[in-house]
Amino acid sequence: MTLLASFLRAVPVAAIAGLASLATAQIDTTFSYQGELLTDGQPATGAFDLRFRLFDAAIGGGQVGQTLCIDGQSIDQGRFAVLLNFGPVFGGAARFLEIAVRTDAGGSCAQTEGFTVLAARLPLTATPYAVHALSAGDALLLNGQPPAFYTSATNLTGTLPDARLSPNVSFLTGAQTFSGLKTFTSPPTFASNGAPFVVAANGRVANLNADLLDGLDSTAFAGVVHTHDASAVVSGTLADARLPASIARRNATNDLTANQVITTPDFTPVVLRSSNASGLNITMQPLGAGGRAWSLLATASGNADGAGKFLLRDLVAGTARLSVDDGGNVGVGTTAPLERLHVVGPMHVASTTHEISYPTGRAFQIGEINTTTLDFNGRFTIAADGDTGIGTGSPFADLHIARNGVNVDVLLKRTEAQHGFNFGVNGAPKLFVSRSDGTSFDDYVTIDGPTGFVGIGTTNPIALLHVDGPVHLLGGAQALTWPAGQQFRIGSFNGTTFTPRLSVGAGGDFNIFANTFLQGAITAGQGSFNNPAGPGSLYVTQATTNASQGIAWFDRIGSDGPVIDILRDSVKIGGISAAGTVVSYNPFTGSHYATAPVDFEYATLLSMTGQNQTFGDRPGAEMVYGVRATTAANDPACIGSFLGRLTPGSAHSTANPHLVMAVGNGEMLVTTHDGLSPIAPGDLLISSDLPGHAMKLDPARFPVAHIVARAAEPLDWANVPVNGSGARSARISVFFTQFTRDATAQELARENAALRARLENLEARLRETGALRDW
Repeated sequence: MTLLASFLRAVPVAAIAGLASLATAQIDTTFSYQGELLTDGQPATGAFDLRFRLFDAAIGGGQVGQTLCIDGQSIDQGRFAVLLNFGPVFGGAARFLEIAVRTDAGGSCAQTEGFTVLAARLPLTATPYAVHALSAGDALLLNGQPPAFYTSATNLTGTLPDARLSPNVSFLTGAQTFSGLKTFTSPPTFASNGAPFVVAANGRVANLNADLLDGLDSTAFAGVVHTHDASAVVSGTLADARLPASIARRNATNDLTANQVITTPDFTPVVLRSSNASGLNITMQPLGAGGRAWSLLATASGNADGAGKFLLRDLVAGTARLSVDDGGNVGVGTTAPLERLHVVGPMHVASTTHEISYPTGRAFQIGEINTTTLDFNGRFTIAADGDTGIGTGSPFADLHIARNGVNVDVLLKRTEAQHGFNFGVNGAPKLFVSRSDGTSFDDYVTIDGPTGFVGIGTTNPIALLHVDGPVHLLGGAQALTWPAGQQFRIGSFNGTTFTPRLSVGAGGDFNIFANTFLQGAITAGQGSFNNPAGPGSLYVTQATTNASQGIAWFDRIGSDGPVIDILRDSVKIGGISAAGTVVSYNPFTGSHYATAPVDFEYATLLSMTGQNQTFGDRPGAEMVYGVRATTAANDPACIGSFLGRLTPGSAHSTANPHLVMAVGNGEMLVTTHDGLSPIAPGDLLISSDLPGHAMKLDPARFPVAHIVARAAEPLDWANVPVNGSGARSARISVFFTQFTRDATAQELARENAALRARLENLEARLRETGALRDW
């Protein structure tokens, strides 16, 4: 199915807002969308994925709102309808809808590949009910009037009710309280008989003539230049504002500029209390040069460092240097100590001779201090990566033990046990695994450092594994054993009984017992030899000078059948069988060694050049024939078809020559010389004029023919196209055979036979008539 870029026509049919008649319904921003889908100009039917995106321009612009995707939309006869909701993105600005589609292939909308986008975006326009909205932004007209009409008081009519006025408006009928200054440009008239003004006791009225002031006659007050003896003040309280700044106040911050001495017999002469949620803080600020501000802080529940703690804070650095929590834990560099002493950061704890340290960027160390030079000698180290060192400050293993000039030993021993096990390294170096009581050592296993040799029962191994003494290796159902005074044996082990399968005697005799196997997933009675790293998996050399003995024997007992099977990638491709007294070399190809300056296409027909060499350039070795692709018809020097290199992955040389198929069955490139005449099984093949190709023999053209092979399969040239060179070429299975067919001599023999038959027929008839008698 082909989806064209112009396949979709869609018409929006619903507005963004709701209908005016549905005033009580909940209206969201969902609208419906109907469209028509065409594929190759025809209405589509099936399941499709639809993707919708909204933009603020017909071309380019930016996406508005989210991307909507409908997975597996069912479409019948091209028609479909969907509901879309981009959210509150319609504020009056133009919006353009982009639509993309793909055939539903089972994937989800999360997989964005494969969508085809329409060439043009569709503008979204208003529908009839979009002229009314439940909620909107600023409107140009309201009931036919601009917004300014409703903000001008001149357009108001009627009388505003008292209830609509502010409480700051004074009413004629009510008592009034004026909180602001009132200025009268004309003297007011007060109709009441009482005092026109009432002034509060703490109030003041400028230029007010009064008979009484706070109930006292004016004579009760002294003039400005009048002084009073403080002792005459016998009542009332002097306000704080009347006190000089040098007087300390309990409810204010006081800056004491002179020493304050408190002398009291009380155990607690000074108590500081605070209701602040963060706690109580005492700051100490030296004003001299180099001074630094510190504070002592007792925390409460509102403090970020937690409640119930005592902190020593560095106010310059803005951090706590020392902390004590309500459990008595002390923290250095942390306000949340987890233990009695919890230090975060570099640490040095030292006596006169020893030190525990954890410097910045270095390992945790315990060691000795040289009291003369103050040098630190690490004895125990834990590095940042977790490596632990004993006797070294730079461990590079999980546990690194180092000593200078003496052996390193690790003894594992239970206290009540007579002996334990010791692991030791000497300067050679050698690793010893020993039995030890802590004083003497019985060495069991030795690993020599320079060579990696492992010794069991010897401290001087001379091989990768050197065992001095009887050997028993058990692995499930298999065992290797070499008891004292017996042969080396490999066999099966059932947990109780050892059954030998292979033995090597002291005199060099070698015996593989019946029903043995050496390697591979094979059953009893089979053997597997595999040496992928060496020159061959099985190498047999002559062990006797008796010429009547074969070097290797393959004896099939009791029946005919395969003797040797040849496999490639576990698939049998040939072999050798015994059938009575006949040896059958089953499907095979015998090859010659050859050399040429270039490689050839597989199955190319080759001809000898006479420029021969020997295998590996060694005198007396097998011949390596010089070859080239055949170029002439009926070439008598044909040798066979190209197979490949002896070792395909290595460069060509006389030690890695080409292989040429010449015996048995194989394949060969062929061409046609007589139109489309097919090749049938058994047809004789000779070389052609097309380089590297054979052709079917034409006896009339070549009475004397140099045969290279017989066709083993039919070939109909009508089914083979002409290649770029104008020739037909194919590769067929053949049986290699080389001989010369002399059609001239054969025709003469057939003519003589025909004449003899006619003469004998004539003599017979003459005898019948009596004209010829045998004398």
